[in-house]
Amino acid sequence: MNFLSINIKGIGVESKAAWIRDIKLKEALSFLAFQETLAVDLESRQVARFWDNSSFDMEYVGATGRSGSLLCMWDSSVFKMSDSIKDRNFLLLKGSIVGCGDPLCILNVYAPQGTIEKKGLWNRISDLKDKHSGLWFLLGDFNIVRNENERRNSSFNPVRARDFNSFIFENNLVEYAMKGGKYTFSVGKKLSKIDRFLVCPGVMNLWPEACLRVLPRFLSDHRPLILIMKESNFGPRPFRFFNSWLDRKDFEETVRVACGKWQSCGPADLALVNKFKMLRNVIKVWWGITKGKKGDREQTLKDELENLETEMESRDLSEEEEWIRMESLKDLTELAMLKVKDLKQKSRVRWAMFGDDNSVFFHSFINNRKRKKLHSRDAYKWGMVRQTKNHQKGDFWLF
Repeated sequence: MNFLSINIKGIGVESKAAWIRDIKLKEALSFLAFQETLAVDLESRQVARFWDNSSFDMEYVGATGRSGSLLCMWDSSVFKMSDSIKDRNFLLLKGSIVGCGDPLCILNVYAPQGTIEKKGLWNRISDLKDKHSGLWFLLGDFNIVRNENERRNSSFNPVRARDFNSFIFENNLVEYAMKGGKYTFSVGKKLSKIDRFLVCPGVMNLWPEACLRVLPRFLSDHRPLILIMKESNFGPRPFRFFNSWLDRKDFEETVRVACGKWQSCGPADLALVNKFKMLRNVIKVWWGITKGKKGDREQTLKDELENLETEMESRDLSEEEEWIRMESLKDLTELAMLKVKDLKQKSRVRWAMFGDDNSVFFHSFINNRKRKKLHSRDAYKWGMVRQTKNHQKGDFWLF
């Protein structure tokens, strides 16, 4: 389950929706938390712009004046909500991750500005945490820093920082190290880290390799924060080797030269893996150059052939021009054959991966064959009946 948190400063702008939607798709996010939506009432169709075509659920806290507005959206197939608690400065969702039995509490926070109001909010959240057990995620705009290093070109309030650190310590909360930048909020030259993710130790134990990143600021003075609990990383991308490369004259020489320069070190299995990596990189560079040259050469051959064909309409070609024409045709045929060979290999790979199971083409093809067989069978029976009747009359029919 991957999270995003951002102080959006209003959700009415279409460009903001496109921005967040692109992040959601790129990072495979399943939970979005917004602060300062500046909306009193929200409907699903209004916030669907921030989501893709998949299903989602939502809860929100409406704005009071121009503050306290919160919105949570999540993938209904990943997180199942059982209850929610709403406050002017937070939105608590209780539920569980599908496939995980542990109860989950996700608290979207938008803290007030005043010292007394902040302390009251910390007390209310502490009471909630004592009453509700489970895995806790606290995320949002806390409007406070923990130490002087989290501010730049702005004043530091040690009293507020002490209260906030006491709240974190007393509730046994921890933070993932933030990557991608030191600060989350900027106005002019003033920088600060006031947006953050706080989790309980149980979350840290279950997902020790989770990654907290801050993304570039675009349409808000706050930078988006994403917590990636599980990377969708399936290892290195497979390297596709085309059989047509073996028919190219310079391929074998490229591989031979690269292997001749290679020096192995370490264990034999590791050396072999590194050698394959080196060959892959060398072949990728070679193919990039060859592919560009191939396109240029193909266009040059076509231009030469077209010019010669034009000349043939007004005069006979010389022996040299005839030879150039024949060689151009031969080279173009070879390039076309290599291209066909690549396409054939691609089609076989695609068939091996997807086959014909449950495909529209496959079922249409089978149904068409069935119709033809039934039509042929009916036509044969009808013809045999006519043949029999006419034979009785003395006529003979061939079908």
